[in-house]
Amino acid sequence: MEIDVFLALTSAGVSEAKARSAAESIRREADQIRDAQQEMATKSDLKEMASKSDLKDMATKNDLAQLKSELQVDMANLKSDLSQRLVEMQRSSMAMMFGGFGMMAATMALLNYLR
Repeated sequence: MEIDVFLALTSAGVSEAKARSAAESIRREADQIRDAQQEMATKSDLKEMASKSDLKDMATKNDLAQLKSELQVDMANLKSDLSQRLVEMQRSSMAMMFGGFGMMAATMALLNYLR
């Protein structure tokens, strides 16, 4: 095929260097296409894959829908739990702040008393 392209181009008036370059480029592209085709699955490959027993373990649309609803429930529970923990942390922080202020006030009162 490469020689046919080369001869056709040179007979059409294209220089030999350009004709050779074009023919080589076409050959490289054809090689790449041939290599890609070898990697593709054939009909028999697909039939063999479809008959394998591991396909029965694949999830169906119903399985995925059920999983989605379970995940939504779990996420809602997680959000609720996180909200409760945040409130508890805020309460603890406020209690520590007021406790710190109380200790500071008591220390200041003691220092004033000792003067």
